[in-house]
Amino acid sequence: MRIDSHIFQIVLIGVLFIPMLNFFNFSLSFILLVFWGLFCGAMYPDTDCKESRIFKMKQDTSKIGWQSSYREYRTKRNAQNIHNTLLFIYSSILIFLGSLFRYVLYYPSYGVVYLINKKWIKEDSMRDEHRGISHTLFGVFIASILFSILLFFVNLYFRLATPLFLIVISLAFFFAGNLHLLQDSISKWGVKWLYPFRETTVFGDYSAFSQDIRMLYFVFALIAFDVLVFFLTDYVKNNFASLLLISTILLPIIFLILSFLLLFKSCGITFARQSPHGV
Repeated sequence: MRIDSHIFQIVLIGVLFIPMLNFFNFSLSFILLVFWGLFCGAMYPDTDCKESRIFKMKQDTSKIGWQSSYREYRTKRNAQNIHNTLLFIYSSILIFLGSLFRYVLYYPSYGVVYLINKKWIKEDSMRDEHRGISHTLFGVFIASILFSILLFFVNLYFRLATPLFLIVISLAFFFAGNLHLLQDSISKWGVKWLYPFRETTVFGDYSAFSQDIRMLYFVFALIAFDVLVFFLTDYVKNNFASLLLISTILLPIIFLILSFLLLFKSCGITFARQSPHGV
């Protein structure tokens, strides 16, 4: 799955939990920081590959072609220029964070695995090849700890949040990193969730290089569940106020599980013991 899809879908999943954050009276600024943690966690696993789209500048190079008038041509040209400006900002953020996370989070995570047991890292390609240690539960866990340490030192200077809030943001990073792994589990390459302890690969029949309608259905399902969560929590608040806390916690989890169950079912998820280079 491409990085833009990862980020967009994980942001939609994060929206499911906004009623819960509102219930605990978190400020808007803190909610934005939580989504920043989700954004960072969503992109982190793909920092394992130098050829990842994270490290490439995006640009709208589509041709405008002949228009009925110069005014219409100019309007479309201006729209494209604005689009390219937004793409430049977005790409710059991805490139900066991707490079930072590659050296501050990914390589140290690889080093931790290497120090624990050198036999676990049998081939150098696991360090630089896509779906390496950053695409494992253990790798995301180590990166989340390193991310929390990075946040701590950044917060010493900017003083953006309390230590408790930093923990929540780090948990958002860990949550998003594992959602990324869930998304990649439907692909033909698959994910070795328990590597280096086990080499069992979870994979499906999805290809990011094809126009697959199933991913569009998944996005529509997430949008529908977002609307349902807001509607149902508001209904519970007005009619069953004593159950509001339970509903704000359980409803997002139920809809999240349901959405991935539907996705996994449609993509024919399979478990198989594979070599380190997978499917």
